[in-house]
Amino acid sequence: MATDTVVPDSYVAVPNAAPPPPYAPPAKKRRRWVAWAIGVAIVIALAKRDPVPSCGETITSERACRISFDREKHTRRARARVPATPAPAAGYPLILVFHGAQATADWQVAYTTFEDAAVRAGFAIVHPDGTGKDHTWNAGTCCGSAMHDQVDDVSFVNELIGRLKSLAAIDPRRIHVAGVSNGGMFADRLACEMSNELASLAMVSAAPYAGRCPLWIPIPTLMVHGKQDAIVPEVGRTEASDDAPPYPDLHAFAADRARQYDCADPVERALNLVGSSCTTWSPCRFDGEVELCLLGDGGHTWPGAKLELTSLGPTSRTLDANRELLRFFQRHELTVAADPPPAGATPATEPAPLPAP
Repeated sequence: MATDTVVPDSYVAVPNAAPPPPYAPPAKKRRRWVAWAIGVAIVIALAKRDPVPSCGETITSERACRISFDREKHTRRARARVPATPAPAAGYPLILVFHGAQATADWQVAYTTFEDAAVRAGFAIVHPDGTGKDHTWNAGTCCGSAMHDQVDDVSFVNELIGRLKSLAAIDPRRIHVAGVSNGGMFADRLACEMSNELASLAMVSAAPYAGRCPLWIPIPTLMVHGKQDAIVPEVGRTEASDDAPPYPDLHAFAADRARQYDCADPVERALNLVGSSCTTWSPCRFDGEVELCLLGDGGHTWPGAKLELTSLGPTSRTLDANRELLRFFQRHELTVAADPPPAGATPATEPAPLPAP
């Protein structure tokens, strides 16, 4: 179901800061580690100049605030912000955004300006922080210390959502997840393991989750990917690389997920650059949808970002990821009961429809 909010056409400029690149093994990508170190130093300096306060007992619309709590061996943190307008009767739709490895929540906000775009469109938005010195997410078969230490990031997200509901009015039917690179793969893992609670998923410059994904409830999926991405090539990878698993060709993956969802035949929408297009499989069961946007002028970057990350390839100007993700999220809400699947259930088992509000 579409929301009444409108995606803005303009966005706040990104601060003049050199951000860190996503996860890069130091033995092979030393120059990217140098860029990461410089970016971290700048982010720390900016944070000291304009610190994000604690959220306290409620999240207000005045500015972003920080949620912090201990879990396992880590102090987990997330940056949260809600719109200036009062919450709808059902609560704000919520987006959780997961940064790439070696990045941080604050850096992701500055690099993409997605936070500003989301609150203007009426969404509450949260950027959690990964763990370890490499700031990674445990996507099951990737990446870094989060995977090697088997950090329970899925349970962390569950607890974070619960805390958010106590701090702000959140619509449980419209909780969306998005991520870039390692964060995108982790978002796909969440879609696999929490599909009874999430309304939709968006992955940017990310490989699909390589673990078992029964997809108890079809979750609308958007993939945005640059054809010049040398870190996560669109054609897939047949062999493991460093701590990254093999993954399929992205078009084949999207088509396979569409088959699982019983979607209609694909429709291709050409973009204003030769070799760039968005392919959509819709309608699907339970209002599902699968969309894959492949951009000829994009690297391992966030399309439309104001800041160029030349070491990671070009930044696409063919498509604005902020606008594309928000429009996708606006189209979807959870349409089935948010209950765990019964014991012995298979993906073919039909869950109960969600009663009308």
